Amino acid sequence: SGEEGEGYDASGLLLAEDGASGNGDSGEREGEKKKKWSSPFMHFVYEACGWTAFFAWSFSFYPQIWENWKTWNVEGLSFDFVSFNFIKHSSYGTYNVVLYYSKAVQAQYEKHFHSTTIPVALN
Repeated sequence: SGEEGEGYDASGLLLAEDGASGNGDSGEREGEKKKKWSSPFMHFVYEACGWTAFFAWSFSFYPQIWENWKTWNVEGLSFDFVSFNFIKHSSYGTYNVVLYYSKAVQAQYEKHFHSTTIPVALN
C-alpha cells in the first residue's frame, strides 16, 4: 500500500489512478488524474448498497403516510417530527446536490481536505 497512483475513497476502498489527464470533455480539471475502482465487483457492491440505502430511506416514510390516509387520522404523528425531517432531508439533499455538481465547491472541498475524492455519489 502507499504506492504512487493509488488512493482510498471515503469508504476506504482502494482506488487506482487512471493516469490520463483531463481533456475538459468529462468535467475533469486539466492535468488531473481520474480515479478508477481497482475491482469492478467492489464498485458494483458500492453502487448496489448506495441505491438500496437510497430506496429504503425514501420508502421508509410511506407506511406512515398510508396509515394516516387510510384512517384519516394523524394521532401519534408529531408535527415537529414532520417539520424537522423536512428540514433535515432538504438540507442533506442540498448539500449532496451542490457537492456532486458544483465544480467550485468540489475545488474548495479538495483544497480544504487535501483529497481528490469527493464523498458523494449519484445515489
